[in-house]
Amino acid sequence: MLMDSQMPEIKDMLEFSCVKPVVTIYDILREGDALAVLQDHRLPQATVDIVADGKPRHQIDREIRAKERAVDEICAHHASHRLSSEQIRMCIGSINDNHNYLKMNRDPCIKMIEYLTTYFKPDSFEPGSSLAIVGGRSGARLTHSHSMQYFYVLQSLTLWKEVAHEMFKLWYLAEQDCLDPENPYRLRDTGQGLNRVQSAPRVHKLIHHILHKVQQQVTNWVGSSGNAHRLLDA
Repeated sequence: MLMDSQMPEIKDMLEFSCVKPVVTIYDILREGDALAVLQDHRLPQATVDIVADGKPRHQIDREIRAKERAVDEICAHHASHRLSSEQIRMCIGSINDNHNYLKMNRDPCIKMIEYLTTYFKPDSFEPGSSLAIVGGRSGARLTHSHSMQYFYVLQSLTLWKEVAHEMFKLWYLAEQDCLDPENPYRLRDTGQGLNRVQSAPRVHKLIHHILHKVQQQVTNWVGSSGNAHRLLDA
């Protein structure tokens, strides 16, 4: 509905725009002249993700109190007539939400990479521990030697780690691409009926940056680098 509302004839008929830009934490703090919150030395403590990990109850309670104290101190220090302490608390909570997302989605990729590089070697394997796969066997669609599969898994986990790390930014840019009045969608028969087809220059640029970063992190690249870029272009 929002995409359709950006069509010139619809906007002329409505005489107003249904689209409002996403408001970020940076926008709120900038308008409230409180960008110093982002540089406050207590912010890491105020947004730390407290994990039990077998800790005794008294230690967890101590960490929770320290986190709450840091939040209260930041709010009291930076609150003004332009930005209330509750608004600052909301911004801190939003940063904390992002940390929680990264813990649940990015960090498992980091852990799997640690397992892969700790318990496997790319150039050798112990009996019964080969990562080799054969197309058509046990659901495998590709045929890879142990070494090739090692690097294939490594690059796949690294790519998803970086995508997960930038997911909120990708979502933000995707909305800008979808709702850009200068970049309307087109109805095309894709072989599966009529579908909306639209370019995504902002997402495209960030994805290429992510792919380049991943290619620099892994020592070997399985498959054609050019094919990877063409897949992203599609």
